[in-house]
Amino acid sequence: MQALPETGMMVAVSASETQVRAAIQNHPAVSIAAINSPFNSVISGEKAAVSAVAATLEADGVKTTPLIVSHAFHSPLMVPMLAEFAKVASEIRYSPPEIDFISNVTGKVITDEVTRPEYWVNHILQPVKFAASIETLYQQGYKLFIEICPKPTLLGMTRQCLPIENVFIPNGGMVGSLSVKSGFIIEFIVDSDPTLQIWGEKSSQNT
Repeated sequence: MQALPETGMMVAVSASETQVRAAIQNHPAVSIAAINSPFNSVISGEKAAVSAVAATLEADGVKTTPLIVSHAFHSPLMVPMLAEFAKVASEIRYSPPEIDFISNVTGKVITDEVTRPEYWVNHILQPVKFAASIETLYQQGYKLFIEICPKPTLLGMTRQCLPIENVFIPNGGMVGSLSVKSGFIIEFIVDSDPTLQIWGEKSSQNT
């Protein structure tokens, strides 16, 4: 993947999936790479084409933000590496998930699908259905969301995916595992954050 030419770009768009699809319909070199919330999507593809779509959206009053990435992931520009990736994926031994596994490809619970190499090959080209995945988790009864990373970025989009009643849960039912302040990584999961101490043990993966 990293060996591919760096001829693409990705742009976050503050608009609905419907509006974004309308904007890219005459640009076959551009695809939707992610649907992060009802109000946020990401487009990906050849630089000139993506820039043109972003400019059109900006002219319509839609905020767009170029992402700092090396390649246009989840776009047709990934096609040249699929055969090699499929070969590597076929050499890996997989196991079915032992807890609920929400697929970012379908936005639904899946099981044995993740043990097939073609699932991961398909993942490269398909848009990340983050919003649908969060909705599935919520409908299954999950109300606490933890983003495990040094600098939480997805929690804001998660809030946009949840119904208003989740706002009344402490911290909106969302916490990050780490916080970066003044160059230091401060751990506040479990011991330091009281939000986690009032919730049960139900666990699930979303990837």
